[in-house]
Amino acid sequence: KPPKSLTTTLAGFHFVLGIVVEEPLVYKLEGCTDTRDPACWSGLMPELTWKLATDLNFTFEYLEPQDEKFGGYHQDSDSWTGMIGDLVAGKTNYTGQALAISTERSEYMDFSTSFYEGGASIVVAGHENMAANKFFFLKPFKSSVWLFMGGVVVGLTLIIWFYTKTSPYSRYADGNENISIYWYKSAWVAAAGLVRMSTETFPANPSGRFLLFAWWFLAMVLSSMYTANLAAFMTLEHAALPLKAMKDLLAQKKYSWGVISDRNIESRLLNHVDSQYHKLVQEGVQLENLTEAKAKVLEGGFAFIDETSVLSYQFREDCSTVQIDEG
Repeated sequence: KPPKSLTTTLAGFHFVLGIVVEEPLVYKLEGCTDTRDPACWSGLMPELTWKLATDLNFTFEYLEPQDEKFGGYHQDSDSWTGMIGDLVAGKTNYTGQALAISTERSEYMDFSTSFYEGGASIVVAGHENMAANKFFFLKPFKSSVWLFMGGVVVGLTLIIWFYTKTSPYSRYADGNENISIYWYKSAWVAAAGLVRMSTETFPANPSGRFLLFAWWFLAMVLSSMYTANLAAFMTLEHAALPLKAMKDLLAQKKYSWGVISDRNIESRLLNHVDSQYHKLVQEGVQLENLTEAKAKVLEGGFAFIDETSVLSYQFREDCSTVQIDEG
């Protein structure tokens, strides 16, 4: 049971809650025209609000800010914009959206107990969109190597079949003549070596078995080299990036970068004790929303700075991007 000092009912109260779209915490349903209606919103935060309203017996509606942003503090006008601006101005009673706690925000508003912790990260596009390249698995070897292996399989198939056909060991191994089946079985024996797979059929003649043993040994070496090269290829695509931390952006020319204006990450950088973080905002591109930021990252040559949880969700299906966490 809750302590007796805590309020267990808010019957008769009607609240106006500020809200902005931030997937997966808050979604705005398509086709909804009245954004004040709670039925227009879904996601973790609206569900928590519904639960509180049910338990404490209050009613509510939402107010989406005109700029559809969380809001930032502007020193020149000594005012807040966005959802926080509506709260400070008294247009809303609470926020129906998760907010990062900062010293700057704490001077103007109170926060509930935090329910998750996050950091800041950078996301950039990798060197190559491997998800779009359906034949990326061929990259570890040059085309000449693949052609060589294909030629060896074809040549080995013909040689094993020829040995089987002409050798008395195989022709009369079972007491009767049995030649035609080796056309496809010899091809299977040769091809199985590439994937290090055993077969039930082997040449009966010693020369054929020795040749097959030599091929299997070579296939084992090629298979090991392919596995190692594939792992190195996929790892080095990310390891070769010149960025290990946010401040590395200031010392390179390969990537431009940016943050979304009036978001917590912009405030954190501008209020950081290290002046180099101030330059990340001052020299970076001012973005309007996540849609614009995501498009610029996928175009290549652009680094987007934001909260770790946001980037992890927004780019969860983009295998070509690399996320660099800083904390």
